Amino acid sequence: MSSENIQNTENNNENSLKKENIHKIDDKFKKSAESIVNKIFKDLSLLGELSIKHKGNYSKEEIEIIFSAIKKKTNSVKKSFSLTEEEEDTFSL
Repeated sequence: MSSENIQNTENNNENSLKKENIHKIDDKFKKSAESIVNKIFKDLSLLGELSIKHKGNYSKEEIEIIFSAIKKKTNSVKKSFSLTEEEEDTFSL
């Protein structure tokens, strides 16, 4: 086997290992995200049950405050997925 073939084989092995590691990281992210989102869904369902258990013991304003806070936090978390390091450290007027 020539040195060029050996180098190509080594490069292929490296690329294969990199792809395997990316899949492992991707799988960990997916499993974590699914677990967290399912917990959020469960907690939102519990929040919805308050409307049944405490029928009429809350104001429309209180409900707006609750859902406004949820929306604000959701938007903040969503934004964190789209920011790059450059965007976080820049300032302009």
